[in-house]
Amino acid sequence: MSDKPDTSGDDAPPATPPEADDSNTADADRGSGVEPEGANAEGQPDSDDGSGGEAVSAEVQRCRTVALLCYVISIVSILPIITRDNEYTLYHAKQGLFLFILLLAGWFLFPVLATALSVVGLGFVVTLISPAYWIAVIVLVVIGAMNAWKGLRSPLPVIGPFAEKLFRGITKV
Repeated sequence: MSDKPDTSGDDAPPATPPEADDSNTADADRGSGVEPEGANAEGQPDSDDGSGGEAVSAEVQRCRTVALLCYVISIVSILPIITRDNEYTLYHAKQGLFLFILLLAGWFLFPVLATALSVVGLGFVVTLISPAYWIAVIVLVVIGAMNAWKGLRSPLPVIGPFAEKLFRGITKV
């Protein structure tokens, strides 16, 4: 017996059985209903960013940091809306800006509502509702940031369709 590796035959890699295949893109596409931004007409990825199998186009890969910041630092949402040069960042800017509007509305509305309801002895209701509202906003920020980083263009739960409807006139130039 020899300690040398077997070099006889082809240099082709051994065939992998279908159940050992690492590509989960078909399963992921079926489960979420949302294709990665970099998928072509057949649903195959254009390129791979090395993040564990999710494929994103070069344009999305270049702009996904700005798209993520549209959720985390909401004021950044204004930049893609002003420039309107990238459809991917514009989509996430609209979602992030609507989320920022909801954040400001809660910030101003809850104190006014608490004052008004305290007159009739129901101010505690705002104290009960307010934490759930802020937790929901934080969850939406996290969901939006994750979608932006993964290269997905899926609307935020509950508020996403309203954001699309409100900002439908803002398009790429």
